[in-house]
Amino acid sequence: VLKEFAENEFDIAVLMMTIHELEWEDRSLVLKEALRIARKVIVVDYVVPQPHTPHGAVARTAELLAGRKHFSNYQSFQKLGGLMALEKSLNLKRSHTDYNPQRTVEVATYE
Repeated sequence: VLKEFAENEFDIAVLMMTIHELEWEDRSLVLKEALRIARKVIVVDYVVPQPHTPHGAVARTAELLAGRKHFSNYQSFQKLGGLMALEKSLNLKRSHTDYNPQRTVEVATYE
C-alpha cells in the first residue's frame, strides 16, 4: 500500500506489462492502489487468451524465457482470465479499450 500518496494525488498511473507478473492476490492490490492514487489508470498487458499466431508464440516464449516463477504467474494470468477476470472481481468498468496491431496486448483505461 502506498500510504505516502493521497487519493487522486496523480493525474495518471500506468501499469505497463505488470499485472501478469504478479500473483493473483497482488494483482488486485496493485490495481486497487493505482485506482486510489490516480484519477486515470492505464493498464497495458497481455490479451487473454493469447492468439495462436506467430506473435502469440513470441509472447509465450518470451514469458517462458523470463524464468519459472515469471512463467507460472503468466500462465495463471492466462488461465484465470486476465484483466477481464480481475475487473470482474473488483467490480470495475473500463472507460476505453485498445489493442496492439498483433492483438497480443490490450490497453485498458479506467477513470
